[in-house]
Amino acid sequence: VGELLRYIDARYVDEVDQNVLLEKAMESIINQLDPHSGYIPADELQEENESLAGAFEGIGVEFMVIRDTVAVLRAINGGPAELGGLKVGDKIIEVEGEVIAGVNLSSDEVIKKLKGASGTQVKIAILRMGEQTPREFTIQRREIPIHSVEAAYEIRPGVAYLKVERFSHNTFKDFIESMSKLYEDEKPRDLILDLRQNHGGYLQQATRMLSQFFPQTGALLAY
Repeated sequence: VGELLRYIDARYVDEVDQNVLLEKAMESIINQLDPHSGYIPADELQEENESLAGAFEGIGVEFMVIRDTVAVLRAINGGPAELGGLKVGDKIIEVEGEVIAGVNLSSDEVIKKLKGASGTQVKIAILRMGEQTPREFTIQRREIPIHSVEAAYEIRPGVAYLKVERFSHNTFKDFIESMSKLYEDEKPRDLILDLRQNHGGYLQQATRMLSQFFPQTGALLAY
């Protein structure tokens, strides 16, 4: 690949951007692998890592663009969006007076409009199901902690329940802390480990968590 790029640079009739060609080549190579492998360009890596870090700065919503409309899937518990009154199913139609509904914005473009430095404000308008008149909100952005373990409790006597939302930077730590509380009385319990709708993330965090269930891998704890 390097030889080809050098040949193009030396011989091709027009001037080309070597970085663009290299990015396309890398993306194409990775696409030949399994469906779970993907190439993340350098300019998108920071944003990708941020979603798996311990926190990010924004209003605290998860959304999906459905038929050109931004629909709120979840307002993070205790985040500015939830405290401000946003609910699941709300459709965000304006951000800072700019219409974002029906204009084919990508998810990345929506994220850039909603996220911002902690302490700054963003004005949004939403349309709630069953209502004809949009509602307006002014939400102050702040640091939103990302919790990997969304729930951990005894679902019934002798059965513990633990839901892991994502495998982020803090997943193993959150998992150990939650398990320690669930089993602090040292009584044996069955465990329901709920990975439904898990967003994925760092493989190392997943394997470290799983190592706790298999003594032959050198588990640190036994439950």
